[in-house]
Amino acid sequence: MLLEPVSRAGVRLARRLQFRLPRLPILCVSIDAPSYETRQLGVGGHVMKPFRRSQLEQAIELALSPAPEVLEVRR
Repeated sequence: MLLEPVSRAGVRLARRLQFRLPRLPILCVSIDAPSYETRQLGVGGHVMKPFRRSQLEQAIELALSPAPEVLEVRR
């Protein structure tokens, strides 16, 4: 989900979607810096406006990539 965090309706929608789809990646696209509220949402990235298309593409790829597996070492 691409989110403009200044949009109150967008933030409410992001919260509802997270409740239903906990693994849904959220990427903020804003002129404002990351905030306490966006950190609470657990966003997968924050792209500051204005940005190049390549920056947005890279941020989307990172947000969609699976988290690295944690390897358990057994002794």
